[in-house]
Amino acid sequence: MCEYLSKEGYCVVSLRRTGSKLPFVRKCEKLFTKKEKSVHNEHVDFLSMFSNNNNKETKDGEENDGLISKLKFIQADRERAYTEHGFLEIEFTTVYEYLHLLRLVSEKVNAYANDVMIIHAAAVSDFYIPWSELASHKIQSNALETSGNLFANFSSTPKMLKMCRDVWAPNAFCVSFKLETDASIIKQKTLSAMEKYNMHCIVANELDKRYDEVTIFQKEELQVVGGGGEEEEEEEEEEERKKTGGRVDAFSLLRDPSEEDIEKQLVDELKRRHEEYASKRVSS
Repeated sequence: MCEYLSKEGYCVVSLRRTGSKLPFVRKCEKLFTKKEKSVHNEHVDFLSMFSNNNNKETKDGEENDGLISKLKFIQADRERAYTEHGFLEIEFTTVYEYLHLLRLVSEKVNAYANDVMIIHAAAVSDFYIPWSELASHKIQSNALETSGNLFANFSSTPKMLKMCRDVWAPNAFCVSFKLETDASIIKQKTLSAMEKYNMHCIVANELDKRYDEVTIFQKEELQVVGGGGEEEEEEEEEEERKKTGGRVDAFSLLRDPSEEDIEKQLVDELKRRHEEYASKRVSS
């Protein structure tokens, strides 16, 4: 999503775990994985385009010319993101680093008020070992000789969505994601998360369809209308109002077959909603 956000003019600050997919570079990897069909060679080999194999020189030369052209286009996009839009990547290794960086960045960008959109794309870690409980030294190999078993006690990683939304960056438009494997509980889990964390938008998707289909849930604030008239509400919608403090709009988004991935369409939709949110806040 970072690439498309930058193209839309956002100054992107990306918190990224060391070793995870790199913005822009991931597109290069796709080009090479499409080129390499062998199941025994699934790694991304950027140097293969410079191969001097004479038996395949003509065919590979034509393919590599096309690859070089596409790579140059991707590099131009990356260069533009860094030089014109201030694209910034911040890497972290541990969950402790992430939580600290999340707070630091959220508090800093909050000064830009309505111009800020914070996207929590994925949970960094569901479980962790609290710092106070970490061992000071390595586990000795003979530790199993007495008990025969090795146990590790994990705690649930603190959820910082609500802190980010209500305390660190209350002026920002906050978006989170909800990924499930069971389609029948996606809506229920998303509404529960919306109530718990007070997100403006939640992007819900099913694991098997995550590259092609998402549903955007957004809370609409209740409006009090005078005149004493009472509107008849469906029981389910009324329950949603009680839970989230407003009506919940669900919008399904399907990947356009002409698009490489669904992220561009998703960014376009989130940008529209962010601008609408910011406009309402300014007018009020």
